[in-house]
Amino acid sequence: MIYRENHILWCYCLGLSLGAIFVLLFYDSALVNNIVKGLGMLNIEQLVAFVAAAEQGSFSAAARHLGKSQSSVSIGVNNLEVDLGITLFDRSTKYPKLTPQGERMLSQAKVLLRQAERIRNYSQASVDSVEDTLKIAIDRCCHSLYSSRR
Repeated sequence: MIYRENHILWCYCLGLSLGAIFVLLFYDSALVNNIVKGLGMLNIEQLVAFVAAAEQGSFSAAARHLGKSQSSVSIGVNNLEVDLGITLFDRSTKYPKLTPQGERMLSQAKVLLRQAERIRNYSQASVDSVEDTLKIAIDRCCHSLYSSRR
């Protein structure tokens, strides 16, 4: 039980919603174990490269889509595979194909990326709200000086 509680803590630190944590914990415990083990190296750019490669059908198409070099996308996906300890793509054919683990990881990566976007939006909204309201207080003695000049 402590191990699962640590998963929840790590998932919470990643900013996952309770629903996403539930899905991660009960849908695929092995995948969660690999994600938690690899948290030291896991980053958003790797996930973006992985999702783009899966959706675009190739590393070169993903690179064009992201405005990056093909090698940076390929290296990012490869590093993600190493960090997680799983193979995401079968590279034996001309076009990489998702492995069963890669298919499961794709849905979880999309959840993480949506949550990361929510965090960015929340952060920006909290910064914006600070600038929306400006309150000025005038001391009574200053108020009488201002009133007398009118």
